[in-house]
Amino acid sequence: MALNCTTLSQIDDSQPPPYSNLAQTIPADVVHKPAHTTTVVVQQIHPPTYGPKPQYVMCSSCKSMTMTKVKDKVSIRTHKMAIILALLSCCSCLLIPYCLSSCQNQQHDCENCGAYLGTFKN
Repeated sequence: MALNCTTLSQIDDSQPPPYSNLAQTIPADVVHKPAHTTTVVVQQIHPPTYGPKPQYVMCSSCKSMTMTKVKDKVSIRTHKMAIILALLSCCSCLLIPYCLSSCQNQQHDCENCGAYLGTFKN
């Protein structure tokens, strides 16, 4: 194979370089196949549904299986119940929804790390 040395001023930009020698060096029996195929399996993981009582779950933060700690949290529903009781009866019944856990949401936290896991809404 002979090398053809040219200077930059001699290069013709209108024509691409000839590739006739390159096409003869690639064997015709070479077939490009993918090395392997990959199968992807998608599995849907449903988050646990929480109830009013503590339950055994896997914590998404510390990755341990543990019982949840349940705390009562005041919600909009608690305030609405208090307003309805205040309108229907005397103001002394106003505090009843704040004392009943059935009028509040239950927040579930991890016993190990204290991370928030979910809420049960009454």
